[in-house]
Amino acid sequence: MERLLFVVAVAYVVAGAAPRLRAIDPEEPDALLKFTLTELQRTKVEGHEMDDCHGLEVASIDSRDEKVENGIKHHLKLKIQPTRIGTPACSQRNAHTVLSVHPQPEVCEAEVWENQDEDGRHQMALLRSSCLQVEELRN
Repeated sequence: MERLLFVVAVAYVVAGAAPRLRAIDPEEPDALLKFTLTELQRTKVEGHEMDDCHGLEVASIDSRDEKVENGIKHHLKLKIQPTRIGTPACSQRNAHTVLSVHPQPEVCEAEVWENQDEDGRHQMALLRSSCLQVEELRN
């Protein structure tokens, strides 16, 4: 099975209780997937489950959309696995430190809300997410 690898640079942002809205380009291929992975990765970095020298490799994606009053709610189920980012700085850092990151595969569920504001800008927010570690990724 082909694996899709998205390595996303993570910004350290402290999230409040409310979902964080982010503008997106609807013309960009895989905008929903990239947004969801960025938010999952940000959450994992903030929760000290992984560091900024790791990304998320996607093994499979299932999704369905639900039209809601003020936009679209996307329901996603992702099978992911942490992977090391191969930049020179990360390679050097990984070689000299003991990582607390255990590259354990996970099945994650996420709800993402998407709408278009009155100025025509598209925006998304991660409403909720949960991940469960598994021994191996199965279809």
